[in-house]
Amino acid sequence: MSVEYDSRPAWRVYWFAILIGVLSLPIGIGALILLWVAVQRYGSRYTIEKNKIECRSGIISKDLRSIRLENLRDVRLKQSIMQRLFLVGDLAFSSSGQSIEEVTFSGISKPQALKDGVEDYLFLRAQAA
Repeated sequence: MSVEYDSRPAWRVYWFAILIGVLSLPIGIGALILLWVAVQRYGSRYTIEKNKIECRSGIISKDLRSIRLENLRDVRLKQSIMQRLFLVGDLAFSSSGQSIEEVTFSGISKPQALKDGVEDYLFLRAQAA
């Protein structure tokens, strides 16, 4: 079994900025706000492949954080009340070598389903070993 995932933050995360951007289009600043939202969303990419979890961020300057699946120790789901209302959340991954979260998928849709899939994969991997 493998877990494969490729996503970006959900549009719902930016609902307030999008609302302000659309409402302020007549005064000219709305286009800048909507451009900021697009840059924020498209500047982040979250992937889980056969052997690693990666979080890429940035458009001009890049930041890449990754954990090898074999070193994955903990998967933590964080959701604020607003995130729960919009069915989004943050998944934080930490490896066996660190006590802090090394990779965080922020504002993803259906975070519980992804967390369950990763934990099922880890359980099956432990059973096979």
